[in-house]
Amino acid sequence: MIFRFIPHAAIAGALVVCSAAQAQLAVTVDLGTTGAGAHLVVPMGTQWNARVGAAFLSHEFDGSTNAIDYRIDGKLRMAEALLDWFPVAGSGFRLSAGAVYDGNKFDLNGKPSAGRYLINGVSYSALEVGTLKGVLDYGKFAPYLGIGFGNAPAASAGWGFAGDLGGYYQGKGSARLNSVGCTASAPICQAIARNVAIEESRFADQISDVPKIYPVLRVALSYRF
Repeated sequence: MIFRFIPHAAIAGALVVCSAAQAQLAVTVDLGTTGAGAHLVVPMGTQWNARVGAAFLSHEFDGSTNAIDYRIDGKLRMAEALLDWFPVAGSGFRLSAGAVYDGNKFDLNGKPSAGRYLINGVSYSALEVGTLKGVLDYGKFAPYLGIGFGNAPAASAGWGFAGDLGGYYQGKGSARLNSVGCTASAPICQAIARNVAIEESRFADQISDVPKIYPVLRVALSYRF
């Protein structure tokens, strides 16, 4: 029986390959809250598309937690696999769902004021503290839900437009804060470490107010081959 099955499986596999080769593939170049990115769009039927893509954005800005100022280096990195469903065949309106790899990360570098840091209410010279560093990141995988417009594979060959509006649940961020290169005596360095740990706890409480759903709003230029 197994030998009879093999030719049938081979024929089915060949049909799948031929079908994929004949599919009207499309690509998009995106810009929005997820940064700059691109997607490959593959038709899965008259009312379904599959999309895979990635986006990135880097930006620096100033911020503060309690009495400490920081220079923040934000790195937005994400990849996603989505399914688009078109409730009305032939329309451009779609409902989308899928999974996101969330590589968003924010690196914090302390900025002393007049050469000093105020850590947990205690003033230390920047030379004693060394470098005050922090990191804010998130869980790596998140579910996505959204709506959008545009059905690039169904359009005629050439250029078109598309867009997405939705969000992915990234949850509560993980905050870490520490001092690197303390130059003071051992007892003072230990006191600094304890106070930095208290500031880290306050930092974690502060970011708990940040929305756990990352908003996705982007527009795209599409091209169907």
